[in-house]
Amino acid sequence: MVKSILEGFRNLKLDQKELLADINSPLKLSLKVLQIAYDDFGVEYLTIEAILACLEAADISVKQIKITRALASAQNKINRKLFDNIVKYKISLHGRRYIEDLTTNSKLSLFYVEANTPRTARKKLDELLKDIKGDVRVCDPYYGSRTFDVLELFPKSSSVLFLSGLTSEKISKLRSIINDFKKERPKTEIRIVNNVKDLHDRYILCDDSFMIIGHGIKDVGNKDSFIIKIDKTLSPDLWQQVKNNFDHRWKSAITI
Repeated sequence: MVKSILEGFRNLKLDQKELLADINSPLKLSLKVLQIAYDDFGVEYLTIEAILACLEAADISVKQIKITRALASAQNKINRKLFDNIVKYKISLHGRRYIEDLTTNSKLSLFYVEANTPRTARKKLDELLKDIKGDVRVCDPYYGSRTFDVLELFPKSSSVLFLSGLTSEKISKLRSIINDFKKERPKTEIRIVNNVKDLHDRYILCDDSFMIIGHGIKDVGNKDSFIIKIDKTLSPDLWQQVKNNFDHRWKSAITI
């Protein structure tokens, strides 16, 4: 199997990996892998071992016997072909119709973050933020030293405006962290509002989407929470309203 296919599955977007992880049917899971391999990477046929390798690259574990049995009963949902006496499989038109319900709504994505999983939560955020382009506005009423661990996840090419209000940590300690952060991230600006009551929701506003975070970004993963990503085209008026409110507060906030 071509190495680039494994890299492709390893680098699938988080919502695609979540979609695969949520598929309970071994047959539908196999068909979905075959579909992605063909449509996204131009590989028509895969062996059972290759299907398992793709799933493993996407951080998904499934027993080989389940995939083997599923494909053995797939009937007209797949095409089988021998290559050097090795059976390989390709998704058929009937197979595509069979998994039509397994579509990712790229305009609205919901991610659940379990309590006491800060490393997993950071990984999810990293996958969501690493491909962001353009200007970014981040609003979170409370900040701390770990806030800057999250702000580091944004691409260095993006201009990031971070708006906050209060911290429970010592300002003297934070000042040193902020100064060091700014040296490496000169395109990130931090401002504090006079009245933290003006800030309520935690959100990240990008050029093409916005994310609502159910828990403060510095403590994401400490409690059960959700991350909701909404494409700008799904609600452009709401996107504009959030941007206008942010910019209004930003103008009167104090730079630190």
